[in-house]
Amino acid sequence: MQRRNYIALMSLYILIVIVFLPVTSVFILNMKGDYAAHISFIQMMEDTRQTQAPHFLFHLFTLGVKVGTGMSLDHAALTSIMSSYFLLGTILYYFFYSQLSIIFREQPILIETITIGVSFSLMLIAPVALLVSIDNYIYFGYIAVNVYHNPTIIFMKPLVVLLFVYSILPIFEKYSSNNLSKNIIIAIILITLSTLTKPNYTICLLPSLALWVVKKYDTLEFVNWKLLLYGILFPSIAMLGMQYLFTFGESANNKILFAPFNVMNHYSSWLLPKFILSVLFPLAVTLIYFQEAKKDEALKLAWLIFLFGAFYTYFLAESGQRMYHGNFLWSGQITLFILFVISTRFFISRIMDMNQSIEINCRIIFISITYFLHLLFGFVWLLFLPVETNLPW
Repeated sequence: MQRRNYIALMSLYILIVIVFLPVTSVFILNMKGDYAAHISFIQMMEDTRQTQAPHFLFHLFTLGVKVGTGMSLDHAALTSIMSSYFLLGTILYYFFYSQLSIIFREQPILIETITIGVSFSLMLIAPVALLVSIDNYIYFGYIAVNVYHNPTIIFMKPLVVLLFVYSILPIFEKYSSNNLSKNIIIAIILITLSTLTKPNYTICLLPSLALWVVKKYDTLEFVNWKLLLYGILFPSIAMLGMQYLFTFGESANNKILFAPFNVMNHYSSWLLPKFILSVLFPLAVTLIYFQEAKKDEALKLAWLIFLFGAFYTYFLAESGQRMYHGNFLWSGQITLFILFVISTRFFISRIMDMNQSIEINCRIIFISITYFLHLLFGFVWLLFLPVETNLPW
């Protein structure tokens, strides 16, 4: 890595500290949002030496930080979340750096600046909450891209980005047959870590891969079956089975219900326009570049996984006291985040076309406006939270 990469990463880390440390501190030190429950889980894990939830990686990691450094539990949780932000920023930086280097080959400062901007903005974007003037909600009814009140969704994001890019996409690429054992081990590690942090992405991934494999098989396209089965499918089924029994087993007074719009409608109306405003940028990218998008395997797969996440968000719920906890909403949120990342990379690839006509430039301007609207409301969402960390949002 060159010296300017270090400087760029340090600049990105400084931005992360300036923006995310204050809001995370507010939630943790004041026990707001979901932090109170998760920190109590960590305390019980320390006291009883037993896991209190089937998705315990954040709890275990934070407890390790506490024991290893002697920090208080609050500060250990803060360290865990900030470490996750740093890791996510680093992953996004390198994900976009190579692509932007092709566009601006002889302009290293511009490459670093745009890479930092793209990476950091993806950590900030939010739904375009134009209906806030009608119902005063900036969160409820939308599918959020970035949230700050739940530690496990933050903790899993870098793991899921790595999983999608380095283990899911290679299943359908012939080069994955090289170093197959290594690729399988990496896939097992990533799917295990992400599922043990929160199972919401995995439960969307498996049915998506099933449909994707059927399509590939029908068209006689390449599928790395060993990577798919041993690296993703078998470990996923094992962990999801364990988590299902823990949460919905015979001793648990809890079931999964098919309850269309029950949870989302409980908190907000205007669900259809809020859905469109949640996905405005990836929708604009896909529709405006529809012919190109149909050929982009990563974008199509990201959309398919998100559609399962959206289905869970709107149509599934839990029974009993957990009915309105909205635990299936996390599926829509994490899959939408990945869709934003892949849509951004696809959009940059369209900009790389050097033969730009006026019509194409107009497309780029329009899509850029939708992205900056997401970013604008991301800042609004971020600035609103420290003032009012209690519901309703």
